Amino acid sequence: MSVATQLGLEGPDADLLRPAQQQWEEWASSYPVLVDAPPLPGLHGWMRSLEVEPRNEVVCALGRLGSRDGRDEVAAAAALAWLLVPGAITVARGLRGASPVIDELVASQLWLEVRTLPVTSTHKVAANILANVRAAVRRDVGISPVRDTTWARCTLRDPHEPAWLEIAAPPHDPTARAALRLLLQQAVTDRVISAGDCRLLVHLTAWSGEGDRTRGRAGLVTRRATCAVGAELRLSDRQVRRRAARAVDALAATYADRVPA
Repeated sequence: MSVATQLGLEGPDADLLRPAQQQWEEWASSYPVLVDAPPLPGLHGWMRSLEVEPRNEVVCALGRLGSRDGRDEVAAAAALAWLLVPGAITVARGLRGASPVIDELVASQLWLEVRTLPVTSTHKVAANILANVRAAVRRDVGISPVRDTTWARCTLRDPHEPAWLEIAAPPHDPTARAALRLLLQQAVTDRVISAGDCRLLVHLTAWSGEGDRTRGRAGLVTRRATCAVGAELRLSDRQVRRRAARAVDALAATYADRVPA
């Protein structure tokens, strides 16, 4: 099966793309760069006729609309993925011998990249998305070394394997939130962290999700959380990450003896 088939984006009339055609005018009111774009059947050809910069602006607009950190419009994400399918097919062809399910791997990674695209991305967005897809798939099939320390410690499992059932979720501890609150209060009193850093960590904790716990300091400093908290506190994503990392390191260095073995 092809990459397009795996995504359910075989053509402009695909179920995922129909809402995009219906919502295009609404999107264009927020992103004028989409005003002159033709209906989806002619979008590929129209994009090829543009200079690099206007093409990138269209991709940025669809990316911000479709990213879960942006407008979270699934139809816009589908439209962007559909535009990138030719490039994704090229990626899959280049890795054809690496896995019998290379189309599935490329398709799923393309969708992940589109849906998690940082809303601050502005430079060569399409090329960077496809480069990220290629790098991630090469890592997953074992061609490229794993540089991320968390991934390096992971073992990939098919969720349908019997071994998957042996992986138990940690029990919920109803006292964990209270313990964290007391620790942060003590840290502020001891001047280990500032009151501002304490508020930052509390905000990050509120935004951290179950699905993020494998990355970014146990899910505390993830892209989703730092972007959301940065918007709330009027800080850049980088400032949030740096301050949170500094605060967490200070807490770990000062209160390591309080962590149960």
